[in-house]
Amino acid sequence: MFLRRAVAYSAGNFGSQIMLFIQGIVVRSLLRPEIMGFWNLANVIKDLVMPITIGLLNGAGRELPVLRGRGDETGQRDVRSVTLLYSLAEVILVAIGVIVY
Repeated sequence: MFLRRAVAYSAGNFGSQIMLFIQGIVVRSLLRPEIMGFWNLANVIKDLVMPITIGLLNGAGRELPVLRGRGDETGQRDVRSVTLLYSLAEVILVAIGVIVY
């Protein structure tokens, strides 16, 4: 059982890496060099901002299936609301920072 899960996880990770490689080639072939620079800046900002999420999305991904299994509609709604509002506030703050920069 463990070996099968490990192989499945490794295969999924390998497939994901292949898709990211193909995405990189396609994006570079579609974008002009000036736009590619902006794209790279956006990816750097995204990577720098990633720790700000304080694990909220990961926590929601863990809690929602549990709440759904319990049939707790109110709990699901609360988790979704908090996650959405925090994510929107985060995106707005990052957008303002990029615009100011």
